Amino acid sequence: MKLTMNSIRNYFLYKLKLKFKFLFTFIIIIILPMLILSFSTYISTAKNLNDRIKYSVVQSFDQTLMSIENMIVQYDNLCFTISRSKVFSQIITTHDTEYSPNKQALDKIKLKETIYSLISRTNLSSIKLYFKDDFSYFTNGTQYYNISQVDTEIWYQLLISKFINEKETVLFCPPSYLPENNTQDVKQLSIARIIINDNNYNDYIGLLRLDFPESYLLEILNKNNSIPGSLTYIQNFNGEVISTTDESLMNIYQTSKINYDISENQWLKIKINHKYYLINMQSIGNFNCNLVTILPYEQIIKPIYSIRSMIIIQLVVLIPIAFAFALLISFSMTNRILGVIKKMNLVKMGKLELINVEPSKDEIGELYESYNYMICEMKKLIKIQFEIGKEVKNAELNALQAQINPHFLYNTLDMINWFSAQNMHVEIRTAVIALAKFYKLSLSKGCEEITIKDELTHITMYMQIQNLRYRDQIRFEIQVANELMNFYIVKTVLQPIVENAIIHGIMEKSNKIGHIIISCEETENDLIFYINDDGVGMTEYQLSRIFSIEKNNQSDDYHGYAIVNVQNRLKHFYGENYGLKYSSLLEKGTFVELKIPKNLNTSKRMNKNTL
Repeated sequence: MKLTMNSIRNYFLYKLKLKFKFLFTFIIIIILPMLILSFSTYISTAKNLNDRIKYSVVQSFDQTLMSIENMIVQYDNLCFTISRSKVFSQIITTHDTEYSPNKQALDKIKLKETIYSLISRTNLSSIKLYFKDDFSYFTNGTQYYNISQVDTEIWYQLLISKFINEKETVLFCPPSYLPENNTQDVKQLSIARIIINDNNYNDYIGLLRLDFPESYLLEILNKNNSIPGSLTYIQNFNGEVISTTDESLMNIYQTSKINYDISENQWLKIKINHKYYLINMQSIGNFNCNLVTILPYEQIIKPIYSIRSMIIIQLVVLIPIAFAFALLISFSMTNRILGVIKKMNLVKMGKLELINVEPSKDEIGELYESYNYMICEMKKLIKIQFEIGKEVKNAELNALQAQINPHFLYNTLDMINWFSAQNMHVEIRTAVIALAKFYKLSLSKGCEEITIKDELTHITMYMQIQNLRYRDQIRFEIQVANELMNFYIVKTVLQPIVENAIIHGIMEKSNKIGHIIISCEETENDLIFYINDDGVGMTEYQLSRIFSIEKNNQSDDYHGYAIVNVQNRLKHFYGENYGLKYSSLLEKGTFVELKIPKNLNTSKRMNKNTL
């Protein structure tokens, strides 16, 4: 074996012609790294793309689930509110034989006004009340009924059965439960509720049913089908389909045969008709039904297949080119190859220098030109790699921002829930409108930069929600000239600063009352924002740590972390000369300067990391 290896080595060193030595060398140093680089690039790109697609799918599913729950809960809360209203309770418990027509007429008007005031801002098709047979004063066959008129209908029988056996008072009705759908072109869904007898919780005194078009539900479900061939539907615990985005796909995907052994919030890969699909199912609140989504796995990984095909095509083209290039160089070697070797040794040290010689048309001249071309391409690749690194950093900062935003959303939804429990409808409407506009501006159709006007509107919506939460204890002012409103700024940079001022400044004061002012100064090339608060201020030690806070894994306090994120985003986007500057006086307040360049150009507005 040793003799054989020595023979090969001697043959390569002393007998093989120089042109073949260089040919084999170039095959090793060009084609092999190209294969390795292509393979590693494919693996990394495919993984990142797959993670992004999965993240998008999960976010879409969760948003759809939340939207459906919100809609159903809104209607159910409306049912509950009507059933517990004083006017309704007084009327339905009236059994006086002297219930005069005048009194009946007045009560009808009161009941109608009560119902109208509650449903005037909803999109209901109808609301129906069902009284027991001993209360026949209001029966009109259009809005008020006796229970005996519907005691043979499926929805009534199921609702009464669940109430008797399981003490459940609410039923979410699919179109098949409602006989009206047999005669109407527009399918209706319903929420039916038992009205409990306050004197005997095992008995009921009436029923309430809210009808709404199935199209409202389908509009939400269809938004979840962003991938071709997707299917989203709602199915109750009895296996009955309440609503689906595509009836034909229900049969193709054989949904009736699927074994839904799925944990909550878990995507399961299944095989249907020799094809793979991803399926997820989650229960919708306490309404005895599930939201189910089926996604064609082939469509999900189709972009990854495209990348793989593109890399293979590139290799098929580039490898022969690289081989031919190596062969050309190996046949054109002369004594002047030492000049190239010296330059290549400099490349090993990280110095990319071109060969500056008189142009020639012989083999060495071609070698020099090829070498210079390679160096230029390497510089381009280094520049491209640098830009890719910037994009990756930007994606990391955006991902961190996405982790922080849900805390504000959770707190706001918790506040809205409390308003709902207190029947504070005006506050609920104000909070929901402000929250919707807040997140619309946060998304900004994928734009990384927005106008100063939009950024100030964004922070105004945030403060409107916070003042609902803190009962208008914070006075908020914006002092920015109109002529500055059309300049651009990286979005959502003011909100973390103001949030920090509220949580760690004003809310730390004994009276929890404070004042925040945002103003802006224009210089020749820059804009400087000033965010001042009259909170408790910070010590010198706290100021020194403001941009070096590390996230505590045992804590949910992201406020300091958000400031670090804003600083990093500003410096990453605008450069090291821009960003935040903090100053503070203990017990007096905190003063923040935010410096950005003046920019009316929209060329950098699109966020390349937006999926």
